[in-house]
Amino acid sequence: MPQKETYEKRINMPPPKDPEKYLIWEEKQRLSHIGKKASQSTLDKMSESHKGLIPWNKGIHSSELTKHKQSIALKNKPKPPRIKEHCENMSKSKMGEKNPMFGEHHTFEAHVKMHMAQLGNKKKLGYHFPMDVRIKMSEDKKGDKCSRWKGGISPTEKIIRRSFKYREWVKQVFERDNFICQKCKIRGGYLNAHHIKPFAKILEENDITTIEEAEQCAEFWDINNGITLCKKCHNKEHFKNKE
Repeated sequence: MPQKETYEKRINMPPPKDPEKYLIWEEKQRLSHIGKKASQSTLDKMSESHKGLIPWNKGIHSSELTKHKQSIALKNKPKPPRIKEHCENMSKSKMGEKNPMFGEHHTFEAHVKMHMAQLGNKKKLGYHFPMDVRIKMSEDKKGDKCSRWKGGISPTEKIIRRSFKYREWVKQVFERDNFICQKCKIRGGYLNAHHIKPFAKILEENDITTIEEAEQCAEFWDINNGITLCKKCHNKEHFKNKE
């Protein structure tokens, strides 16, 4: 008990006048409050004492220099990780009628303002989501999870061509060929990833009727079965196959 009294006496002692000792005293004062939480009665008293008071900075706008300093300070400040439960609670708090924009739409002037505010913003320029994030985003919008889902009326071929895995296959074919048409040798422009062995033939031979079966078929995703062609050469190739 005496030891506790000595500690409280040391913490509550008046600040020393010596500058060096004052810094030590200030640090001890700061450390003495770390990890401590105010009781509910103290919080209630603090709340009552501030009721009806007008904040000193109400109606006063920060200068452009102050805003710039705040922006730099927040950019360099690491954000604490949020747990999954916290994210779910934040999402639920803005769902349906709880959302301040529920049933409302932005005006044309608001859209123009938002567009102008983003002009010149290079924060996300050249940024690509990691592969695991892209796959997760694709899975979250697949099938009946999609807002445009109409009960699965799209043909299998169209579903496969719209899938994330198919777009990745097309991208790999383009990168391997350096975005050059393998017929006319022109780089860039409107390109297509053409199947050397026809798309429909692979579907027929492997009896594929669903996107899940297509994802399990290794022949579908073999980049050696793909070739980069420009739109003109691609049309010629399909016309030649019909003859």
